[in-house]
Amino acid sequence: TYTVTLQEKYKGKTKNVGKFKVIIHDTVIQDSLEMYTGEQTELGRLVQYYMGNYVAETDDASDAVLKAVEKDGVYYLEGVSEGEVEVKFYYADANMQKKDYIGSCKVKVTEVKVKDIRAEDTFKTYVGEYGSFDDLFSLITDPEDMPYYGNVEFTSSDDKVIKITEDSFEAVGEGKATLTVKAGDITKKIEVTVVSEDEYYDDEE
Repeated sequence: TYTVTLQEKYKGKTKNVGKFKVIIHDTVIQDSLEMYTGEQTELGRLVQYYMGNYVAETDDASDAVLKAVEKDGVYYLEGVSEGEVEVKFYYADANMQKKDYIGSCKVKVTEVKVKDIRAEDTFKTYVGEYGSFDDLFSLITDPEDMPYYGNVEFTSSDDKVIKITEDSFEAVGEGKATLTVKAGDITKKIEVTVVSEDEYYDDEE
């Protein structure tokens, strides 16, 4: 710990105008991290108080559990499958060649599975209406209430009635269509009826 004093010198006179402390820490590597399959976390989150460059590495076999992902010059760790991986950190020279060992972090990856999909059996809407799948389906996960980062697929049995657009849908024509959502090994279907806007609001009244 150092104390830095700020001084002002004017016409041969010196006076103290303030002080502040500087605390220098050893580099600290986070001991452990828990992640879920499909989740990403920035690699830099695991390192504090580092000076200069550092590199991280794992065993070759670890790629099946944890992989490195680069986005716009920033590196992330992504959970691939269930397991535990030790990520080792080293100081590096200007060419990013590893030098002295700093420490390691044990990363535990837990697989989040979909054990059920909660959805209504039927749904009614009108031509021109947009909807979010979050309003129709919700995922029941194991472990419970954990985020699911796996692929969720939505399909329509008739694109002339219900059109899929990324994570939402549009009612484009009168008729009936089946919306299907698939996540992991679970599939759920909901029967959608599309009517005119006038008929829809007449029925509501």
